[in-house]
Amino acid sequence: MNKIIEEDIQYILNSDVDFQRFENSTVLITGANGMLASYIVMTLLYLNKFYNYNIKVISIARNKSNFYEMFNDFIEDRNLIFIELDIININEDIFKDFEIDYIIHAASPSRTQQFFQNPLDVIYPNVFSTDKLFSIAVKKNIKSFLYFSSCAIYGKVDSGYYAEDNYGSISPLDLINVYAESKRMGETLCKAYNTQYNVPTKIARIAHTYGPTMDLYNDSRVFAEFVKSIVDGGGGELVIKSDGKAKRAFCYIVDATIGFLKILLEGKNGEAYNVSNNQGIISIIDLAKLLESMYPEKSLNVIIENENKSYRQLIDSLSNYYVDTKKLEKLNWKPNYTIKEGFKRCVDYFNSKK
Repeated sequence: MNKIIEEDIQYILNSDVDFQRFENSTVLITGANGMLASYIVMTLLYLNKFYNYNIKVISIARNKSNFYEMFNDFIEDRNLIFIELDIININEDIFKDFEIDYIIHAASPSRTQQFFQNPLDVIYPNVFSTDKLFSIAVKKNIKSFLYFSSCAIYGKVDSGYYAEDNYGSISPLDLINVYAESKRMGETLCKAYNTQYNVPTKIARIAHTYGPTMDLYNDSRVFAEFVKSIVDGGGGELVIKSDGKAKRAFCYIVDATIGFLKILLEGKNGEAYNVSNNQGIISIIDLAKLLESMYPEKSLNVIIENENKSYRQLIDSLSNYYVDTKKLEKLNWKPNYTIKEGFKRCVDYFNSKK
């Protein structure tokens, strides 16, 4: 395994997450080779390696080759069960021969261009596939279900910190909101299945998270573009498609993963928890300048371009508000990685793969 990722997983294993609760269990994870869920998969498999926990990890992903590349070191592991499947086609029959104790639903299309070009391809997985997973959860009588939501569900809000019970406005007729609206419906399903069928659902509302498992060359988010410019060589441009004043709270994948696992195991049923790093609040332009200063040998240039309308709308809807993480902190969670540390680890990882 890559040194950076191995160190990250070791850090997670050394946290105070109650990992023993996973012993002799089966965990179903959708979107398993995505940036967020992949760290959970590797954490569970490392628990087997070091502690013989006998955890079976059923990993759902659309692309076999990408999955094999991500988990190359674990392909021969008998406890890693890979099912190649588009999440929209998930159904109970696939799992008829499995006992399932935990479900982590991380699969979700989230690229902005899909919102306008193929909005139904965003809605169906986030709503109907979630409902199918809940049917499986009811039948298997699972111990806990973690739904990966997004801080986009807060909508257009005033500046400031938003706790889990604060909401802004979202126009259902504006396709920029198709992702947020479908995630809201997914959350409503979580509450409904908890109330009607007693499914132990928990919700992680995820803010801006980054890490070595980013799909660097297919991720159009500005921070991924920054990392790509640094990794690709000297004279690169750190391009900002706005005025750069919008602020973000960037959370490194290790801190986020510990938060996810704490919510799954210790969170209250039917409730949501914000996952963010409010110690990592920085404007986009200041992030660019920070990265520029970290890699002077790259001769990077910060460039501000005029943004397209859809991007501007998205920025306006999310600018300069942050989510309150006090609720998650009550589960004895706190982020530890600084922006500088986290982005350096990302750059070091991608450089090591060249």
